[in-house]
Amino acid sequence: MTAINNICKEICRWYTENDLVINPKKTEFIIQCKKSDEHITENITLNMNGSVIPTSKKIKSLGLTKDNLSTWTEHITNLNKKCSKLIWILRSLKHKLNNIQLKTLAEALIVSNIKYMILLYGKATKKALQPLNKILKDTFNIVTHGNTIMKEKGEWLNISELYTLTKSTLAYKAVNEMVPDYFKNIVNKEAIVKCSTRRREYETVDTTKCTSMQYEYTVEWSKVPEYIRNAKHTKQFCAEYKKYIIENRFKMHEPNMDMPFLDEVITAVQNLYRNTI
Repeated sequence: MTAINNICKEICRWYTENDLVINPKKTEFIIQCKKSDEHITENITLNMNGSVIPTSKKIKSLGLTKDNLSTWTEHITNLNKKCSKLIWILRSLKHKLNNIQLKTLAEALIVSNIKYMILLYGKATKKALQPLNKILKDTFNIVTHGNTIMKEKGEWLNISELYTLTKSTLAYKAVNEMVPDYFKNIVNKEAIVKCSTRRREYETVDTTKCTSMQYEYTVEWSKVPEYIRNAKHTKQFCAEYKKYIIENRFKMHEPNMDMPFLDEVITAVQNLYRNTI
């Protein structure tokens, strides 16, 4: 804590040098930890210009509520309440607007709110994210007026697919140097290794060449087909990858029986059979 308080002194000094003042009443901090260690952090405080600042279990900044256990439950709950109210607006207009107008309104009111900060809260568990999936499903039903044919087209993505698309888009921008310097190295293309079996060719990521953040985005980038990676601009990339996700939606949820080690297992069984004969 001595080191942290020393950092706080440096922050206070910077504020003073730049004619700024820290408002202790509006200042709070959290400590990220596991649930089993939560009791250790309860009584930790910071000293800012003589004011004592206790630890908080959650903080809200730029519309994002972050908790000390990184469950994102509070943020998802607030987002669910907000979108539920917006759905009532959409539902009240569904008989006055056509499908295109409803879709535009839904994208602006509901989907945009769900996409906001999804790179952070999208890591939450499936159970925690389930209410948002219901919001998207209800929105889609309103826009299509329950039309079965339009539902089968599946033009909208669920919450996990939106998270995948957003991460891949950031990876695309990083590879093409369209991001701030901090994000430029989140994809390590040198760590992507091409492998092949008798059944298929695939790419894997060498973990020894990546940081934890690099690994996450490099894996996401390795899943994007080559023709989509070569998109000329971000809009084209998003459109083509969204189409690819929808087309492969059911395949992506099926058990992957074509694993890299499957050929080795088959070969071993065949050799064993030959030897017994």
